[in-house]
Amino acid sequence: MVKIDVCLWTKNGSLTLPQVLKRIDNVIPASVVNRRFIVDDFSLDDTKEIASKFGYDIIKNCGVGVSDAANTALNNVETELFIGVEQDVLLASDFFPKIYGLMKRSNASIVSGVRVASHPLVGAADFYALSHDCFCGHSIDNTLYVKHDLVSVGGFPKVNQKACSDSVLALKLDKCGLKWSVARDVVSIHLRDSVFQELKHQYWYGHS
Repeated sequence: MVKIDVCLWTKNGSLTLPQVLKRIDNVIPASVVNRRFIVDDFSLDDTKEIASKFGYDIIKNCGVGVSDAANTALNNVETELFIGVEQDVLLASDFFPKIYGLMKRSNASIVSGVRVASHPLVGAADFYALSHDCFCGHSIDNTLYVKHDLVSVGGFPKVNQKACSDSVLALKLDKCGLKWSVARDVVSIHLRDSVFQELKHQYWYGHS
C-alpha cells in the first residue's frame, strides 16, 4: 500500500487551522498516511499547539516565508509521494481519490486541484471559464508531489516576490519535460473572512 507524508506550511494560522486539519483527517485515509507535520514560520499564536493536538510534528522553517517553508518540508519528507496543504485551504471532499488517481493515469510529477475563495469575487460559472482559459490553476497548497522529481528541479523556487513560486515551479517543470496535472473537478476552498480580504489578496497576487 502506498504511504504518503502530509505537511502544511503555517504562520499564525489558528483561525483556520482546526477546520483545515479536521478536513484532512476526513478526506485523506489514515491507512495511507506515513507522517503528518507542519513547518511553522515563527507563529506568535497557538498554531503549534493546535497542530500538536491533531498529532502533527512541529518543524521550524529553515528560512522565512512560504517558499522556504515548502523547501523545509521537502527536506523532511520521508516518502516518495507527499501532500502539501496551506493552513487556510479546506480540501475538497474527493481530494485524495481523484488527485491520486490522476497522478497514476497521467504519470505527472505534481497534481493539484483548483481552489475558490470562500468569499469569491466572481460566480462559479465565471471561475470555471477562467480556470480553463487564462488561469492555469497551478497552486502548491492542495497538491500531491513526487519528491524525486521535485528535488530534480531544485525544489520550490525562491522568488523575489512573496507570491508566485507556484508559477515559476510550473515553468521549471515544463522546461525539464515534467508534467503538472490539474484536476479541475477537485475544488478546494480558500478560506477568507470577507470579500475585502479576498480583494486584498488578489491585489497582492496581481502586484507579485
